[in-house]
Amino acid sequence: MRADKRLAPGHEGFEALLRQVQADPDVLGVVLTGSHAQGLATPWSDYDIRVILRDEAGVGTQTRFPAEAFPNVDLRVMPLREFADYARWDTPFAWDRYSFAHAQVLEDRTGDISALVEEKGRIPAEHQSSFVRAALDAQINSVYRALKCTRKGNTLCARLEASEAVQHALAVIFALEGSIRPYPSSLEHELRAYPLQTFPMTSDDLLQLVAAIVESGDAVALRQLYSAVVDRTRQVGHGEVIDSWGNDIAWLLP
Repeated sequence: MRADKRLAPGHEGFEALLRQVQADPDVLGVVLTGSHAQGLATPWSDYDIRVILRDEAGVGTQTRFPAEAFPNVDLRVMPLREFADYARWDTPFAWDRYSFAHAQVLEDRTGDISALVEEKGRIPAEHQSSFVRAALDAQINSVYRALKCTRKGNTLCARLEASEAVQHALAVIFALEGSIRPYPSSLEHELRAYPLQTFPMTSDDLLQLVAAIVESGDAVALRQLYSAVVDRTRQVGHGEVIDSWGNDIAWLLP
């Protein structure tokens, strides 16, 4: 079993858990997610661990893995069938798929766990187009509302709508890469560690635009980001989403 070498203070509970699962024949897999998996842990970070058991061994897991025995560990124990279903694209827990984008598989006794983790950490190819179209439409709507608020002098409204527009824009940008939008705490790390391959903007430029928009509702930066997303989505065949708005949005471009 491979453990993260960058162990923060309070890792004794993590090590105790690893020793126990190593000796348990019912354990099929162990997955580390969260900040420790990404190398972003702080002294306040706990260890986010998923322990996957044989389906027949799902009874009595609370007594087998009592929370108090593993301090500083956020532990979830589930049978293989439940783990396979968890965070499926069309389920309520699909929001958690980014947790698996850079997860570390510490144990895989069947060969299936790694494949499941890899699948959970991305947008399924068959859903990518519809996801991009929906996120693009939502971005246009938020940009439209933000700039209307700016025109009216409603600063609070403009900043709230602009922040929404950024989230939708990032969803589009990462989806076009085949990836899932990072959690806000991971955005800067994600862009620097894994630079975008298809979006025509450097990580630094994108981060500067995002910061200007969310910090002050900068309308110029919002238009620049919107224009870049519109250009890119047209290039890959999603122009009909933009055109469906008609002439109502022509004034949104810089």
